[in-house]
Amino acid sequence: KDFAEYAACKAQLFCACEEAVVNEDDPYGDIMLKGSSCKVITYGMEKGRDLQAKNLDYVKIPGKLGVEFQIAGDYNINLVVGLPGKFSCYNAMAATAVCSRMGADKESIRTALREISVPGRQEMFSAGPDKVVMVDYAHNGVALENLLRALRDYKPKGLTVVFGCGGQRDKNRRTDMAKAAASYADFSIITSDNPRKEEPEA
Repeated sequence: KDFAEYAACKAQLFCACEEAVVNEDDPYGDIMLKGSSCKVITYGMEKGRDLQAKNLDYVKIPGKLGVEFQIAGDYNINLVVGLPGKFSCYNAMAATAVCSRMGADKESIRTALREISVPGRQEMFSAGPDKVVMVDYAHNGVALENLLRALRDYKPKGLTVVFGCGGQRDKNRRTDMAKAAASYADFSIITSDNPRKEEPEA
């Protein structure tokens, strides 16, 4: 019914494992480990984490936006990730923690994170010099706001968003996504996204 219940359900996974990789910067990190008896590897940007990200920088890779940073602590590696935003740094740290525990070599980790591409998830295409088109699955206000805020960190000359909201779904999402677009994009194009049995004109 709410995010607290979601977190409590997810925390049950950490009671059934031998090792856990946890973002200790996340306010729900402690909840994930409540009642857990597994070995814990922590990561984050704050001091005291087993893996700590340092010197985060927003970079432009040909045809892509990404992040560059170092991981220090129990495992040390320099990374360039081919996905934008601070959250990409956190996701890359989680992946690095897991891959290093499974014996992947550093060069494989570096290459995979630099070249990562997930269809429909922050999928980027070059549209000419200094122009990038991104396709993303963001389908609610929070997801769209997080994505647009992350793109703003790259100081774009202009940010245009094309989005729609599926028919016969929670209509509050439309308001939330419109607010996010109005707050963070320079120009918005609203599309008819799978109206189902609703009239698009309505």
